[in-house]
Amino acid sequence: DLSSFCLTYSSYFIPKIAICCRNYRRNLRAPYVLAALLDKCQQQALFNDVQHLVEELYFAVDNYSQIFIYLKSYFRTKQLLSSPSLPIRLIVLDILKQCLINIRYYENELLPMIHQNWPGIRARLNDLELIVRGKAIATMCRLSGSFVYHRFKNDAWPLIRSYMLDQSKYSKKAGKGYHHLSAFAYQKTILQWSV
Repeated sequence: DLSSFCLTYSSYFIPKIAICCRNYRRNLRAPYVLAALLDKCQQQALFNDVQHLVEELYFAVDNYSQIFIYLKSYFRTKQLLSSPSLPIRLIVLDILKQCLINIRYYENELLPMIHQNWPGIRARLNDLELIVRGKAIATMCRLSGSFVYHRFKNDAWPLIRSYMLDQSKYSKKAGKGYHHLSAFAYQKTILQWSV
């Protein structure tokens, strides 16, 4: 009888299905396997064993939906990093920062996102608006794990260093009013994130 067979080997099936359900994106068929197992086995003992699995599956589906929403929202806005409008560039950098914070534990989604956004963020380091440069530095430092360390060191740091050296000539002679300028805020951001 198929029902008794499913119950007999459920101690083998259920942990395997549970592992697959934890990474829903890679194992989209795991819910179908669970549904087939429940359809074929009509014994109450199996339903008690899979109750925790159903809860894990609900969590995986909910969690996947959130990641999907974060990725879609950013992929629809990332081309706006080069917008001529200052408020739009700032909002897109905020969206990038929030997306990175929210998917930081999902390396399969995080690393491609960092790779795709590197040119846009790198281009913001030449932005005329220093506030955009400051946000780009802060965002880049959030991304700068070991994955982009060499890119940051070779691409971004020479630009930042040359700006800091040029600006140090002015900031040495500046008075108290310099603390209210965007150049001071940008230098402060660089120093905070480089320590």
